[in-house]
Amino acid sequence: MSLLEDNDTPPLERLKRYFAAGRVHMHECDHATGCLIGNLGQELSGQSDTFRDALNLVFQRWEQRFVHCLKDAQARGDIATHTAPEALASFILTGWEGAILRAKTLKSVEPMEQFETILFQQVLVRPSP
Repeated sequence: MSLLEDNDTPPLERLKRYFAAGRVHMHECDHATGCLIGNLGQELSGQSDTFRDALNLVFQRWEQRFVHCLKDAQARGDIATHTAPEALASFILTGWEGAILRAKTLKSVEPMEQFETILFQQVLVRPSP
């Protein structure tokens, strides 16, 4: 998460480094582990309100790191402001978690790469002049 909070690095570069680190991790674990919080959420959310609430709190904190980074990108004019950073952060977290799950299933980082490509080419784009 510290990659998202490095204010010496431009916000979109922070995001790209964050996703790159995720792909490296996926390669290093041979596509087996994925995201611990996502894994726990899939296994335990239906079992206990206490677990679900605790995992949701972790996801909310994670989203807030994305929000901060996205606000920085909007303030710099790097991405359009027509979508609230909170909505973008939720979309990114949900999409990234899904891409990780698919990468584990396929034993390939291709879903993660596809998510990133669409995110940076279609969603996080500069405002139109």
